[in-house]
Amino acid sequence: NVKTAIVDDNNRIVGPEEKGELCLAGDLLTPGYWKNEEKNKEAFFHTEYKGEMTRFYRTGDLCKEDSEGDIYYLGRIDFQTKIQGFRVELSEVEFHSKSLLGKTNLAAIAYVNSIGNTEIGLAIEGSDFDTKDFVDKLRQKLPSYMIPTKFIFMNVFPLNTNGKTDRKALKIKFENN
Repeated sequence: NVKTAIVDDNNRIVGPEEKGELCLAGDLLTPGYWKNEEKNKEAFFHTEYKGEMTRFYRTGDLCKEDSEGDIYYLGRIDFQTKIQGFRVELSEVEFHSKSLLGKTNLAAIAYVNSIGNTEIGLAIEGSDFDTKDFVDKLRQKLPSYMIPTKFIFMNVFPLNTNGKTDRKALKIKFENN
């Protein structure tokens, strides 16, 4: 009894091959986060689904559905940002950066600069190097608004309580540098 929908930023169900956020509905859905109405408003919404109003949960996953109904995972919504009015998937910046740097651990981070604009920073785990050649090669693969404007080199990335790269801590480093 699971229902799936892929929705745009306005909670409208998108058509085949259009990107959006995967949302779930059905008997599996929790009544909500206990004593956290703000989180409930962020995570749950109602929209019309096959002729009736249905309560959905936002997964945070960026997906698309093909014409046969197969769902393709494209990344995380929270790894998206808007730069100069363009929607940027930070995972795409990471993919192309890793293709140029080999197996180097890195993270593309959206941060707010000193004048309030969002920029992309690239945190690189390893020794400092001159980024000019790297940026020149990256420009051949990505549009200019997706090119990182700031680089931070670290011996080891900070980890969150789940043992994953602590992107919030990296964002703070970019905003304070």
